[in-house]
Amino acid sequence: IMAAQTLSFQLDKWVKKTELRIETVSKESLQRLYSECQTPVFKGGNMRVDTGFLRNSGTAEIGGLPSGPDKNTGTQMPEWNNSAVIAVLSRMKIGQTIFFGWTANYAIHRENKDGFMRRSVQNWPQIVAQVTAETKAAIK
Repeated sequence: IMAAQTLSFQLDKWVKKTELRIETVSKESLQRLYSECQTPVFKGGNMRVDTGFLRNSGTAEIGGLPSGPDKNTGTQMPEWNNSAVIAVLSRMKIGQTIFFGWTANYAIHRENKDGFMRRSVQNWPQIVAQVTAETKAAIK
């Protein structure tokens, strides 16, 4: 009986670590992907920033398309803050679908011209591989 209890405890411990690794890799990889999409041209990314409205319209939602303002008032926007995206990621459970998008009415036009999302998504395998390696080292 002792051996079975020890094995069961070890298996439970392994399952919990595995679940934590999966959650960590998923959420951190998504966060890095979103940050890469949002990186402005002047910082080495592909998103052009004039007033900052497009960049600030980037948001996330679980289970459905995000919504928000679609018209630019022409005023200068502050630097994009990813805290809203992090809040959505923190609520996300493994198996749920998360949507990230831009609510600005000209987002599709800018994406077609600049490819800020398309080019970032092409890096998805490298992002996941890097986060996986970091997570393996951190969660032993």
